[in-house]
Amino acid sequence: MMFFLLEYVVLRLAYLLVTIARTTGDHPRMTDTSGRQPNTTTNSNDDASSGGTANDTTTDSVSGAANRNPFHLSEQEIYKRLHRLRRDVPSSAILPSPPRIPKLTGRLTLRTADPATEDPETVARWMNRPHLVDTWEQPWPAERWKRDWEAKFSGTYSLPLIMLLNGEECGYMEIYRPHRDEIGRVYDSQTHDLGFHVAVGDVANTGHGIFPPLLMNLCDELIATNPPSDLIVVEPDYRNTRLPRIMLMNGWVDGGERQQRADRRVHLLGYAKTDVARERVLTGME
Repeated sequence: MMFFLLEYVVLRLAYLLVTIARTTGDHPRMTDTSGRQPNTTTNSNDDASSGGTANDTTTDSVSGAANRNPFHLSEQEIYKRLHRLRRDVPSSAILPSPPRIPKLTGRLTLRTADPATEDPETVARWMNRPHLVDTWEQPWPAERWKRDWEAKFSGTYSLPLIMLLNGEECGYMEIYRPHRDEIGRVYDSQTHDLGFHVAVGDVANTGHGIFPPLLMNLCDELIATNPPSDLIVVEPDYRNTRLPRIMLMNGWVDGGERQQRADRRVHLLGYAKTDVARERVLTGME
């Protein structure tokens, strides 16, 4: 009788310990380099901006061996939501964490986009403005932006961010890994390459020379924060002549026009820190 009583006590104690561990574990947090305290879920910059906590791990070929998956999306669902994500990249080329966010201290700062706040509505409003409808071609409703970010936070391919100019929200940015993106097929892409997409929300902030110097500073900090990366690429629509002109004036490598997919032709540009990286941008020029 004494033996069964002791066994019962041990089992109850084990149950209580498991319950306590589940209720007091770390909660995911949003990374914010701007000083703003976010409201909800996803990641910590000390955790490689990975989009979750150690309890939310996944080992599928989309997310990466050690990546967090706070939204518990299947591999099939991630591919469904992220149409640019390549399916032909071997698991050995999938890094375990997304790009790290550079800690900027000047006029331009970055924070992680938060799908549980008003961020999707804000970005949807920006993307439906004429100057971004033409260049981004993603005039999505807020719900689709939310679903897109959930998929991105479930892997290590791309990190959605909100840009702040002097502390005020001014635009949207994605820092991503080109090797896992469809753009990685049109040049000699490597695992640690970086890329970014930028959308300035208010057209009044464009054309005044505000962002070019800020973005150049971002490039240096982005590479410094993400070793061993030695290359950043951007791929604006081939009809966008202004951005390539600015980039080339600031030392970027001209990779020429590339056919990214059947319905999208782009102008490939690279910010190369080594001669080898420079040559990789030039590979495949038409």
